[in-house]
Amino acid sequence: MGSPESIEQYVNELKQRPFPADLDLAVKPFQLAMTPAGFGEFRAKFEKWDKKAEKHVYIHTYQDNAGGTRIIRVGSALKGIISRWFTSAGNHYNTYAWAVKESQAYTQKSADLYPHYLLFFAGLHEMETTVSVIPFDRESTKDYQVLFFESALIDKYNPVWESSFQQLKRKKNKESLLKKITGYGEALKFINEQRASPQFDDDQKLPDARDLLIKL
Repeated sequence: MGSPESIEQYVNELKQRPFPADLDLAVKPFQLAMTPAGFGEFRAKFEKWDKKAEKHVYIHTYQDNAGGTRIIRVGSALKGIISRWFTSAGNHYNTYAWAVKESQAYTQKSADLYPHYLLFFAGLHEMETTVSVIPFDRESTKDYQVLFFESALIDKYNPVWESSFQQLKRKKNKESLLKKITGYGEALKFINEQRASPQFDDDQKLPDARDLLIKL
């Protein structure tokens, strides 16, 4: 967990480390409702802001009812946020859209390869979140500098993505469970059924990103 202020403070601390000390960075927040329309609004606002298509590190967060900030995920986008989230093969929006039965652009082949991504995005469906972006100048910044910030932020805040993935790895029957969610829209269907059934057997449950965020 970390407040927006503490995240920005930590980024400023990272800038004092030896090799990225010359970077001029600022954290820019964007609202992201985890819905198809919300993704569209996020893209439009981001493209208007980022005219140079920089490299980025992003911090995806959720604010709980008590005002605390939960870290959903920290990631890097060496070709820029628009590529990572919207236009590259296997981008985040297509992953989400397949999971919630909105678009089949992700393809069954990709779904079979990355079912844990489908599960994670299905768990976040309809949540109000924020994506805070750290831009890096494309010409003067090396990839290792960007990846340094990503790694340091993950180590500092232990995002829900990491804890969800670790929970999944510990399940002995994960392979058979994950096969149930790779079909078009099946990830969200599974999550909804799991949430609606208090007696859902623990052996048959998969990590739910929303529940992990709320329980932190």
